Amino acid sequence: MKKIIKNNIIAFILSSIVFGSLGAYAATVLNSSEVYYDNTNSGGISNTVSGAIDELYIINDKIKEEEAKCPDDMICVDK
Repeated sequence: MKKIIKNNIIAFILSSIVFGSLGAYAATVLNSSEVYYDNTNSGGISNTVSGAIDELYIINDKIKEEEAKCPDDMICVDK
């Protein structure tokens, strides 16, 4: 009986340490509009993660529009 209680106490302490540290990590949340990055290599306009993600969605929509214009079983390219 004492061994089971001792094992339960050890398991409780270890899980408290693990989940306590995860909780402290999760408490630091940043919005993507608050995270800045250097856009010189990407060629993008935005200098925030949020803006860059928006740019990618716009580019993706343009690609889908162009693909929709192409007939089935054909590969369309710009000249």
